[in-house]
Amino acid sequence: MPVVIASLVGRLRSAMVPAARRIAAFARAATRPADAVVGVLQDLPRSRGQLLAENLLLRQQLIVASRTATRPKLAVHVR
Repeated sequence: MPVVIASLVGRLRSAMVPAARRIAAFARAATRPADAVVGVLQDLPRSRGQLLAENLLLRQQLIVASRTATRPKLAVHVR
């Protein structure tokens, strides 16, 4: 029995290593500082009003995304 468990643990490790590498590569790509710099450069020509409007819309999206209430189910009304 211990041999079977050791074999399973070995197989699990060999399967997890490529997955962990892919996750790490994704995290590195997602947190590159170049993306932040490009975003700042894109925002420079915008007016203050445009930035405030975008900020309000993004805040609203966060509010909607964080709702915990379930949405009502749509049902066909039959007479």
